[in-house]
Amino acid sequence: MKLRGRLSYVQCNRSKRARFGIKFYKICESSSGYCLSFKIYIGNVTDPNLPASTNVVLSLCEPLLDKGHTLFIDNRYSSPDSFRRLTDRQTNVISTVRQNRENKPEDISKTKLKFGEH
Repeated sequence: MKLRGRLSYVQCNRSKRARFGIKFYKICESSSGYCLSFKIYIGNVTDPNLPASTNVVLSLCEPLLDKGHTLFIDNRYSSPDSFRRLTDRQTNVISTVRQNRENKPEDISKTKLKFGEH
């Protein structure tokens, strides 16, 4: 969200036309796009032992965990750690995985899929 003002938690994204703004994280319902929950990035981390992407996913999804839902998440937030924590809480995850992601299982990068396979 574009911002003209002074805040301590303004983010800079050089690839955007409006380079300075407030970073929002949202979780939305897939068919209607209804926003179920959102979080504004202000620089603090809820659990310093977890990566920032896992913190964001777990904090936004807390009300949906242990109910058997399926989450579709962006590859920016997909990591083996977040997948493991979500599946332990009876929540399925679908996402693409970045090739350079740390702690990625070796069998994922070696698997060659044909068109239409998953």
